Amino acid sequence: MKNNLRAFIRMCTGSLLCAVALNGCQPVGTVDPQPDPQPVVLVKGTSSTVFDVTSRWIVADAYTKEFASTPLMNWSGNVNDCNEGTVSAAYVAAQASRLNFYRAMAGVDGKVVFADSLNRKAQKGVLMLGEAGVLTHAVKKSWKCHSTEGEWAIVNSNLAQTGGSNPDFITQYIADKGDNNADVGHRRWLLSPAVTVMGTGNLLHPKSKIAYNALPMNLSAFSANRMATRSEYVCWPVAGYNPYQLVFPRWSFHLPGADFSKSTVSVMKQGKVVSATIVSNTDTDYGDNALIWEVEAVSKPTADQSYEVTIQNVRQGGQTRSYTYTVRVIDPASK
Repeated sequence: MKNNLRAFIRMCTGSLLCAVALNGCQPVGTVDPQPDPQPVVLVKGTSSTVFDVTSRWIVADAYTKEFASTPLMNWSGNVNDCNEGTVSAAYVAAQASRLNFYRAMAGVDGKVVFADSLNRKAQKGVLMLGEAGVLTHAVKKSWKCHSTEGEWAIVNSNLAQTGGSNPDFITQYIADKGDNNADVGHRRWLLSPAVTVMGTGNLLHPKSKIAYNALPMNLSAFSANRMATRSEYVCWPVAGYNPYQLVFPRWSFHLPGADFSKSTVSVMKQGKVVSATIVSNTDTDYGDNALIWEVEAVSKPTADQSYEVTIQNVRQGGQTRSYTYTVRVIDPASK
C-alpha cells in the first residue's frame, strides 16, 4: 500500500468484477507516497470483534448463522427513467454483516460501516452501469443516466456483475476468481485493517436480470489509523479453522511493507507436499502488500483436513523473515 492506492480488478468468468488497475482501465488518481504502515496487533485478553478461529465450534457456528439466508435485493428504481432507486434495508444490512464476518474471520478488529453519502453515490453509479449494460471504470458522459456522483462511484469502487435476485457480492470479492485477479485486489481491500468506511450500491436490471454492485471507498480520506489485527499479518484462508465452502483456490498472505519478490511458499496437506504456485508477489497497489499462490481446489471433507503453510524469504524492515501457520478445513455441518 505504498504508492498508488488504486482499487480493483476485472474477473472474466460468469460473474464479473472490475478494477482500475487491469484490462486497460486507467488509474484515476494517486496519493503522495506514504510510509509503510505498521501493524497493530491485538493485546491478548482484550475485548474484540474477531472470531476465535482456534475453536472449531465458534467458526462452524458463526458460518452457519451468517450464511443461513440472504435477503432479496428488492430494487425500487427504474432504468428507463434514470431513477437509481433503493434496495431493501435488510439486503444492505446483510452485505455489511457478510463483509464484517470475513474481517472477523481474518482477525481484523472492528466493523466497517457503510456511509450514507457513499451509498448514495454508489447507487447512482450502478444505475449508470445497469442502463449502459457494461462493467467498466471508463465512464462516458454520453451515457443516458450519467451523473457526477455516479461517475465518482464508478471510478472509486470495487465493481461486480452477476445474476440472481440476492447475489452474494461480498463472497464474490473475497474469492477473487478469474485469470485477471491474480493480485486478489478486491480481497485485499475488503480485508484491509486501514479500511473503516465503505459504501454500497446495488441494482437488479429488470430485463437482463443482471445484478450490479459498487463498493466504494474514499481513497483520498484513507485511514491512517489501522484497526488492530489478531496477528501482524492477515491471510486467507485463515490460520485456524475454515469452512470448506470459503477456502478458494487462490490463497493470500498480507503484510504491510513486506517485500515478497524473492519469497517462496510450501504447503503440506496432512503431512504430504501439495503443489503451491505463486501467481503474484510484487503488486503493491491494493491494501497491504501480499503474496498470492494457488493450490488444488478444496472439496467437502469427510474429516477435518490440515494444511501447513510455510513462507520464507520475506523482507520487511531490513530483515528476512519466515512464517509458518496451519489452515484447518472443516465441514461446518459435521460435528
